[in-house]
Amino acid sequence: MMNYSLWRGTTPKPAAAAAAAAPSAADEGIAQLKKAQQLERSGAAADALRAYEAGLAHLLAALKEESDGRRRELLKKTIEANMSRAETLKKQRGKKPDHHDYTKVPRVQQRDSPGARHSDQHQQRARPLSSSSSGTSNAFADRILADVVDHSPGVTWDDISGLAEAKRTLQEAVILPQLRPDLYRGLRAPAKGVLLYGPPGTGKTMLAKAVASASSLTFFGVSPSTLTSKWVGEGEKMVRVLFEVANKMDQAVIFLDELDALLAKRGEGEHDASRRLVSEFLVRLDGIASMPGRVLVLGATNHPWDLDDAVLRRLPRRIHIPLPDKPARRAMLDKLIDGPKAGVTHALSSRDKDAVVDATTNFSMSELRTLAEEAAYRPLRALGATQILNVKSDDVRPVSLADFRGALADIKPVADAALLARYDEWTRDFGTRG
Repeated sequence: MMNYSLWRGTTPKPAAAAAAAAPSAADEGIAQLKKAQQLERSGAAADALRAYEAGLAHLLAALKEESDGRRRELLKKTIEANMSRAETLKKQRGKKPDHHDYTKVPRVQQRDSPGARHSDQHQQRARPLSSSSSGTSNAFADRILADVVDHSPGVTWDDISGLAEAKRTLQEAVILPQLRPDLYRGLRAPAKGVLLYGPPGTGKTMLAKAVASASSLTFFGVSPSTLTSKWVGEGEKMVRVLFEVANKMDQAVIFLDELDALLAKRGEGEHDASRRLVSEFLVRLDGIASMPGRVLVLGATNHPWDLDDAVLRRLPRRIHIPLPDKPARRAMLDKLIDGPKAGVTHALSSRDKDAVVDATTNFSMSELRTLAEEAAYRPLRALGATQILNVKSDDVRPVSLADFRGALADIKPVADAALLARYDEWTRDFGTRG
C-alpha cells in the first residue's frame, strides 16, 4: 500500500476552508483499497471488486493532478499493484462479460455540427465486425459504444480562446486531409498519431473535441479510469475491440486522455496487467497505418517526459499546448463575465480587466475559470446565509475588482517557472510549439 504519511504530511495551497477540509482523492482511494482488501479477505469478492474499482478511480484522479515526481511514482506503483490484484480476483471468480447476439457494430447517431453533412455517409459505411469475432468481442463493442463514444462533442474552434498555432496544426493534420485526400497522400499523408501535451487545463481535451466536431468524426474518449477501473482486468480486450470498432466507423478520432497514466515508461517493477495493456496499445497503434478506415489517435498528457519511447515513436506529431498568453486570457475573461452564460453583473472597467489579466500570468484556462467563479461567489458570501434567502437577485452587488483580488489570494496556478522550463526543454528536443 501507499505510504499514507506522504499525503497527510503535505501542506495544502491556500484555498477555501471547506475545500481544505475535504479528503483528497488519494485519501479516498487509499480508503477504498483498504476496504477492498478487507472484503477480499472476508470472501466478499463482488463487493471487493467494486471497492477496487472505486479506489483505482480516485487514485487515477489524484495522479492527474499530482506534479511531484516522487508522489506520482508512488501513485503509479500503487495503481499497478491494485490493478493486478483486482485482475487476479476477477479471474478467480471466473467473471466474464455478458454475451450478446450482435452481428455488427450498432449505428452511431452523429451530432449536428460543422461537416455533419458527411455523418450519414459515415454511418452507412460502418462495416460489421468480422464473422470471426466472438460474442465477447461484440459485447465489448456494445459497451464501448455506450460508454466511450461521445455522440455530441459540440465544441467549435471559436469556443477555444487563443491557441491559434495549435488550431492551425490540427487543421493541417486532420481537417484538410479529410477535405482534400487527393492532395494529402504519399509523402504528404497525414500522421495518424498526434500527441497534445502541456500544463493541466490548457484546452487539450477541448481541442480534440473541436477536431471531431469540425470534421464530423466519431469521437471515442478513453481515459485511464475507463480502462483500469470500469473494466478492471479487461483492459487488453477493451483496447483491441476499441480500435476494431473505430475502424468500422471509417472515420473516427480515438482520444486517449492522461496518456502518461496509461502508457508510461516501462520498468523492472512493472506488473503484468500494466505490461500487457501497454503492449496491446502499441500493437494497435502500429496497425493504424494499415487500417482501411480513417482513424486518428489523439493523445493528451501533462507529463510527456513520462511516456514510453515506443509510444512517442507512434505519435510523430507532438504539439505543445501552452498556457494562454495575455490576449487569450483577456478573451477568456470577457467571455466568462460578459458572455451569455455569465449569470452575474460586474463593475469591472477595461482597465480593471487588464489588471486581472496581468495578475494571472501562469494561469491555465481552467484556473482562470475557477478564479472567476470564486470572484463571482464573493458578493453572495458577503451577504450571509440569512440574507441570501431573502435578497432579490437584482439587489446582489456586482462583482468588482476587489472580488478578483480576494480570489487571487485563494486560487493559485499549478505551473511554476521550473515546470514551464521543463516543457520548453522537452519541446526543443521532441515537440512542436502550438
